[in-house]
Amino acid sequence: EFHFGTTLITMYFHDREYLHTMSPINELPTSNQEKLFKYLLQKPIPTYKLGILDNKIFISYRIHMSDMFSSFAATIRKDLAIFALKADEMSHFFKDHFGCPMTKYSKEENANQKLTLSNNGG
Repeated sequence: EFHFGTTLITMYFHDREYLHTMSPINELPTSNQEKLFKYLLQKPIPTYKLGILDNKIFISYRIHMSDMFSSFAATIRKDLAIFALKADEMSHFFKDHFGCPMTKYSKEENANQKLTLSNNGG
């Protein structure tokens, strides 16, 4: 677990076969839910999944561990690195456009944190 920007990012293994990366990015708003649900159903985020559990909006990414050693390994590393950026971006998007409060896991004081990606293969 770690915080990036305002969001909590959690990475864990499931059954030693899958790597899950997830972030509880927002609470559901108390009103205007129809527009939010339409957005969630109609606007997929390539590579990542949006979902709702216990009145929270989550963003997630899952891969099979064998894929880490395949020809897709570089793409997977990039997807994992960008996940934190996308989670923080979507948290602010849902707050600003749909009135979704941040979760209790959010840390507002980290909002200015920056993530830099290198092209050195890592």
